[in-house]
Amino acid sequence: MSFFKKKLLPASTFLLGIFATSLLPAEISMSKNMNDLEYHLENACENTLIVFDIDNTLIVPETAAFQIPNVKPRKKLLKHIVPSWTENELGIAISLMGLEGMGILLDKSTPELIQRLQKKGVRCIALTALNTGLYEGYKDIFAHRANQLKKHGIDFSDSAPHTEYTVFNQLTKEVGCYPAARDGIVMSNGEKNEKGHVLLAYLDRANWSPEFVVFVDDKKSHVENMSSILNEKGIKNTCVHFEKIKDFEPSPINEEEFVKTWELLGEKAKATLKARDAIN
Repeated sequence: MSFFKKKLLPASTFLLGIFATSLLPAEISMSKNMNDLEYHLENACENTLIVFDIDNTLIVPETAAFQIPNVKPRKKLLKHIVPSWTENELGIAISLMGLEGMGILLDKSTPELIQRLQKKGVRCIALTALNTGLYEGYKDIFAHRANQLKKHGIDFSDSAPHTEYTVFNQLTKEVGCYPAARDGIVMSNGEKNEKGHVLLAYLDRANWSPEFVVFVDDKKSHVENMSSILNEKGIKNTCVHFEKIKDFEPSPINEEEFVKTWELLGEKAKATLKARDAIN
């Protein structure tokens, strides 16, 4: 395995991930259309929880250099940039990709689907791997993430079982911060805390146990992990590997602009960590 791959795998599966198309056991499925969820939600009610990943599931970065279909064919260019970053810098850089701009809606049917479920009383939340903590240029990342989604007609604040700001300090600390949640948006704070464990911590704080969970994420590893953890807890679930990003038409970008954008991203990540160190 190359140095580049060793550096990227822990924190940025999406850069090098291979999207599986085969069906796994009954609790796991693959889809490229958000409306396919209807099949799993025929009997959804107030005891059902739908959990959506955000980046590359609900929205895609506006910045062309960060769009997966533009990244994969340019991995060789990144070999000259990313290996010089520390693991923490890489984690912050990935989070910054999701924070920049207001995002592009990946599946146009998603807002209507979520609104329809919410009207039925179905609980809906977002669970993202975004790193928590301070970011240069963002006063409140929870408000910013919420505004990104609201721009596209998605709002989890009224359908979440727990909306108060909560820090899960019983979980693993990463880059000086813990996973946290507010207004129906849960942040696992990187990849060290598996999304399944973060969801269980969130449900424990909410003092609520759903009878059925549907989890939707573009990363196969997250889908498998969630299904495994929910199965261990005896919670009925369907976990969906959402692959619509494969069909996303990226914005045009040339190699020079691509490299410059990634180099600037690295500088922003370094500046963010430096600012955090100054506070701590």
